[in-house]
Amino acid sequence: MKYICHDCGYEIPGDMDFCPRCGCLRDRSTPVDDETGMPLGVCPSCGAQSKPGDLYCGSCGAQLPQVRMVVPKLRKNGMVALILGLVPGFLNIFGLGHLLLKEWSKGIMFLAMSAILFYVNGGLIAESMLMSLLSVAVYFYQCMDLIRVAYSPEVR
Repeated sequence: MKYICHDCGYEIPGDMDFCPRCGCLRDRSTPVDDETGMPLGVCPSCGAQSKPGDLYCGSCGAQLPQVRMVVPKLRKNGMVALILGLVPGFLNIFGLGHLLLKEWSKGIMFLAMSAILFYVNGGLIAESMLMSLLSVAVYFYQCMDLIRVAYSPEVR
């Protein structure tokens, strides 16, 4: 059985007790049938059974939750931030995309990693194998985190 989060519309796997996107309890979510994709008919207010497609509970009159799937959208300046994270990352300059998205602590952390890698390597372009692996690991970690931040909702 699938569950759709009542707050953010994200699908909660059956083995989790909280929404992985917003942290809402699974008990507040809407159970969905695996085959039809329709919400199972249970009123969250009184627990009475309802038929699929009902908008209001027949027992208490409360509005039944409707399933809405959320498609993640790219934040404002998200594409520019991705480019600033990916392209200078090839030169071991990390954190510029995070700074553009106003993720100050992560941007400064990645810039500090860039400085540390430059210092430890002695400013040389030819790196040792260990430094190359470390640079690639930091690059991919920064890219994955930047994609997550670029597609997350803006916090105001």
